[in-house]
Amino acid sequence: MKHRLEQYFNAPKPSGKRAFLRSMEPRRINVRHLLIIQARYIPKWVWLTCAPLFLFAWYAGRFDQEFAVARLMALMPFLVMVSLTESMRSVVYGMQELELAAQFSLRSIVLARMGILGFANLLLLIVISVLLGQNTFNSVIFLLAPYLLTALGNLMIVRRVAGKEGVFACAVFAFAVSGADLLLHTMMRTYFADRYLPAWFLLILLLGMAVVLEGRNTIKSICELQI
Repeated sequence: MKHRLEQYFNAPKPSGKRAFLRSMEPRRINVRHLLIIQARYIPKWVWLTCAPLFLFAWYAGRFDQEFAVARLMALMPFLVMVSLTESMRSVVYGMQELELAAQFSLRSIVLARMGILGFANLLLLIVISVLLGQNTFNSVIFLLAPYLLTALGNLMIVRRVAGKEGVFACAVFAFAVSGADLLLHTMMRTYFADRYLPAWFLLILLLGMAVVLEGRNTIKSICELQI
């Protein structure tokens, strides 16, 4: 009976198997399509974190620009933390294997997300500085300092600490930078005068180069995962 059942339920040989498999080949996509896909992949709550910054800059800029800049400097680290941990979600949570199977390399996917969120944050900084009024260039310089410092620290943390512990460490670092910004503005307010702008600009350049170098090391570590 077992032998007859095996014969009765024996699957027939597939016909046209190769032609069917050829018809299932993945469609090639370009870089623009990749960016669109990754932009849709970013959760909506990440974009909604920008809304309070817009509202605060619009409201506070009408009354006291210096107060608004100081408080926005304290909020910048949390914007960086959210953006960076989201752009490197697969690395943070150890799910690289899923994206290693994609048509584009994991490095390209991470770079696409970092590029999208980084460009969006830069545009946000410019718009906020315009909303604050008066000197837009000064506002951008002051806001970039905690932004780049937090980005540097979070990149170093993400590369060395995996999983939820890394996210927690990034949050702690963001809180530390935020508190340091408020303390600096309270105790050493004179350093925000126009005559110190060259020093702030030099600090931005140094932090920018450090972020680029650390980002390069992070991408290099991601490349080591490729087969």
